[in-house]
Amino acid sequence: MLPKIQLLSLKNQKAFDCSAKKSVKFTSRLFVLLATTISNLAVPELLSNKKIHQDKFLAYISFKVSKKYGKANKRNLLKRRIRHIVQLYMQENYSPISLIFIPRFALKTIEYKILKSELTLAISWCKKKLVL
Repeated sequence: MLPKIQLLSLKNQKAFDCSAKKSVKFTSRLFVLLATTISNLAVPELLSNKKIHQDKFLAYISFKVSKKYGKANKRNLLKRRIRHIVQLYMQENYSPISLIFIPRFALKTIEYKILKSELTLAISWCKKKLVL
């Protein structure tokens, strides 16, 4: 088991767009997941952060959650759950990856266990497509 993975988010629209262009897309009835390797990102200076050390295990996760999804507390609950699931998955199967998570409306009524199984399936599928 690896040490704790540091999950970061893409900080600006340019990094977000760059990550989305070169990504593999997984679509389900619950969400859309875009994944790319960190080395594929064309603008590494956008990802740099002074707090990051080279010896740490990094992964990027970003969200596009519309206000139509619900009030802020519902959106934040979803983000916390997704970050936790990705953290658990990356500790078992680490790879330097950037994920963009876009929920669909059907995700509002799904239990945590189902969300966890769907998301781990999606991440493993994306990793196979990216050949990590």
